[in-house]
Amino acid sequence: MTTIPEDAIKHARRGDKIAAIKITREQTGLSLEDAKKAVEAYRDNPNECSGTDEPRHSGEIPRRAIAALERGQLVEAVRHLRKETGAGMKTSKQRLERHLADNPALAIKYKAASSAAIGRLIAKVAGVLILLGLVAVAYTNGI
Repeated sequence: MTTIPEDAIKHARRGDKIAAIKITREQTGLSLEDAKKAVEAYRDNPNECSGTDEPRHSGEIPRRAIAALERGQLVEAVRHLRKETGAGMKTSKQRLERHLADNPALAIKYKAASSAAIGRLIAKVAGVLILLGLVAVAYTNGI
């Protein structure tokens, strides 16, 4: 049984289900659906859902997510974290950003890899534009 945080319990007791769900998502990393189920479970049986248990995920970032960050792939890292923890997209992205802030060596690798990827994308776009320019010149000259 998933528990909800004490702050969420206070809102659930007052009948503010939306605030309880929001707090549960933010503090546990649960998806919207799982947080809603947890709050409803608390509402239905408060004695079984105290705010003392651990959230569904540990504080660790999965190895696959870290590897994706090392390659400069934030979206892929978010995807791996969500798959492992069930957390929502925003929560997963925030956790990864905090992890990068707490790990400067990883942040340097991430920035270098993402910059390189952007450079490769720019080079490809420039190549396509040059090719289109050559085609346009050839077309207007009747070649």
